[in-house]
Amino acid sequence: NAVYEAMKTSANRDTFGYFLQDFRGARHYNQYGYVPCDLEVTSVSKTLEYCYADWCIAQMAKHLGKKEDYEIYIQRSLRYKNLLDKSTDFMRGRNSDGTWRTPFDPFYSNHYQPDDDFCEGTAWQWTFFVPHDIAGLAELFGGEHILANKLDSLFIVSSELHGPNPAPDITGRVGQYAHGNEPGHHTLYIYNYLGQPWKGQKRISDILYELYHTGHDGMCGNDDGGQMSAWFVMSAMGYYPMTHGQGIYCIGSPMFKELTLTHAKGKLTIMAPKASRENCYIQSVKLNGKPYEKNWFTHDEIFNGNNTFIFEMSSQPNPHWGSSKESRPPSLSDKN
Repeated sequence: NAVYEAMKTSANRDTFGYFLQDFRGARHYNQYGYVPCDLEVTSVSKTLEYCYADWCIAQMAKHLGKKEDYEIYIQRSLRYKNLLDKSTDFMRGRNSDGTWRTPFDPFYSNHYQPDDDFCEGTAWQWTFFVPHDIAGLAELFGGEHILANKLDSLFIVSSELHGPNPAPDITGRVGQYAHGNEPGHHTLYIYNYLGQPWKGQKRISDILYELYHTGHDGMCGNDDGGQMSAWFVMSAMGYYPMTHGQGIYCIGSPMFKELTLTHAKGKLTIMAPKASRENCYIQSVKLNGKPYEKNWFTHDEIFNGNNTFIFEMSSQPNPHWGSSKESRPPSLSDKN
């Protein structure tokens, strides 16, 4: 309970007069429902991260039985909707009077300068940072297929950056996807939520094989807190915790033919006998000998005893496995 109260205090700095000065836009976030770009640098990034933080606080409230707090912070976690500009289909800096920052360039980065709305990134990368509510983001875009098309575009548009001082952290670029900076690491797994996991499998495999190696510069970005390494280890195993705090993992593309993970309550064995650079697509999955159609799993159902996944891999995509509505990971605004 003490930790929970500390979380709330941090999220509401200066809202109730605790501090004489604003802290990283928290007061503005609570006053306007977003961090205005004329009052705070990297305003869009802060807003989107605060939305996710509010969702995390809501999960804590739920576990502690604090129902009223849960509703408050869940509603706050939806504030990302205040920054999607439908005329451009990008998250965009917004002034305190409600107008959009103009001009707007989704390739623009001016590292920590007053006109920089995106921390160490561009609008291309940050538009997808709603890990707790991909279903809501899709609805905001006008449908899953529209968001999927936008996601496809991320990897094929120009990798160029505009601006007088682009952030040096925007590295490992595939189109405008930047694997060298951690805010985008969940992006490859969004395809699982959109019923197109085979697209993610290919992209994940490409990153594993092309952007990591054993040389002195074997990672394409700064290994902040070990996140670059953690992404590789987990993705190479075949799964990734896209939304931390939810206790679920999205299935990606296993890299090894066989591995065993020993954990506190047993062992998890992952077998993919045909896995290779070319055979990156999942054809079918079995869990303990039974067909498994979901493209995700919960922590409790897998890390509770001894379990074995067997992946049938191929060089050809399978648009049927893991693509049905019932196969997708849960999201805040789900209406399934």
